[in-house]
Amino acid sequence: MRPEIENLKAWIYGKSTTGYQRALGIREFEKLLEYIVELEQLREQHVIGAVCPDCVEGSDTFEPNWKCPACRSQTDH
Repeated sequence: MRPEIENLKAWIYGKSTTGYQRALGIREFEKLLEYIVELEQLREQHVIGAVCPDCVEGSDTFEPNWKCPACRSQTDH
């Protein structure tokens, strides 16, 4: 879930903020960094032998080796 960053934006853009709002902005910044780390982990390649849920959902008896577009693009390089 995307973190809220309203206090952080207000502080960065130089709007008048209280000490409490700046403290909230620091917390929002920390949550934003955690969110970025989570997103980066989602982009990492799958572990060898792991099965992508999208690939499992899309495969059938006619195309048992079907791969989702994300996995296909990783193997095309």
